[in-house]
Amino acid sequence: MDNTETVKVKGAKPKVEVTGVHGVFYKVLLDGEPIKPTKGKWLIPVSGGKTVQMTSRGLLPGFQKLFVGGEEVFDLGADVSLVEKIIMFVPLVLIFLNPILGLPLGLIMFFMNITLVKNSVMPRPLRMALPLINTAAAAFIILLLTGAV
Repeated sequence: MDNTETVKVKGAKPKVEVTGVHGVFYKVLLDGEPIKPTKGKWLIPVSGGKTVQMTSRGLLPGFQKLFVGGEEVFDLGADVSLVEKIIMFVPLVLIFLNPILGLPLGLIMFFMNITLVKNSVMPRPLRMALPLINTAAAAFIILLLTGAV
């Protein structure tokens, strides 16, 4: 599974790529070299000696969309359904079970679920079941540690 995808920007001289598309964090590459965003925008050189600005929209980590001139050029979570995105948040219920243990464990599991649901090699039913199974196992462990079971 390749973690780098090519982005089609009209008139771009260098090859524009995004690496880390199956994870939480990503980088924009020009001819294989990472470029840093300036004020949240990447400057992409195009023909005629001009540059265009690539921007990112979206609040959910790992599921942003990249835009050039108001036109969407890449979607980091295009193959993930809404149901899978909702299921990613299930570990956060551990906070209600025990705030001290549940908060860090729930956050860690949430970020792990991002990479899990974006794994296109894994069958969709398994991508939906694993966050639920892992949350149930974590809840049982928290209950064992706190002596509730």
